[in-house]
Amino acid sequence: MKLIDQMPHEEIVRLTSEDLERMVMYICATEGIKLLPLPKEPVKPALEPDEIAYQLDDLISYDRGPLDELAGLIFKHKHILRELYYDWAVGSEYKTLKPAGYKVECLVKVEPIKVFSEKHYANCSVALRQYTEAQKQYEADKKEYDKFKYEREKAAGWVWEKFHEAMEVKRQFEKLAAAFEQYTQLANGDKLVAWGFLELAYSPISQINKDRLNQKYSLGLHDELGR
Repeated sequence: MKLIDQMPHEEIVRLTSEDLERMVMYICATEGIKLLPLPKEPVKPALEPDEIAYQLDDLISYDRGPLDELAGLIFKHKHILRELYYDWAVGSEYKTLKPAGYKVECLVKVEPIKVFSEKHYANCSVALRQYTEAQKQYEADKKEYDKFKYEREKAAGWVWEKFHEAMEVKRQFEKLAAAFEQYTQLANGDKLVAWGFLELAYSPISQINKDRLNQKYSLGLHDELGR
């Protein structure tokens, strides 16, 4: 494949976006860069508990009744309940007792909680392990893709810069050609005089546009064009 810096401007301006993208990929291939698609990030499975249990502090049961009974018994005798207390500044080996406050509140309140049944938990564990492995693979693939993306963007920047340069030359040439034709009419067809007008108004004129104007209008004025 002929690269963009090996093409004349007339050929460059006829390139399509598909042509430019193919050239970018070709450059990546010549530099040993893997041509990779954007990896798809795995979706973490939305897993929900399927059962309701009941919790009293660290005690859990599917049957709420016994926990309510236990909570009632603790509440009935809460005035005699104590909890260990010690001052960190003194040392943890010096313990005393103080009335149980917050701890008792936890021990007299039964709360419903959502839990996974054993069968459902086993199935979910398989799905989560599969997701974890897929996520690891995605991260590895994404790292490879990011390398390709960096190199592709670097190549694309160079290719598109050359393309825009050629388009700017084309735009300038079209503007100069329109002006030259207008000056030629003003000069009654005298192209040398028209060229003088053009240089006065649009100097400096790039060498490539001088050459293209000279060729387009068969000026035959190489010396006058400053070559």
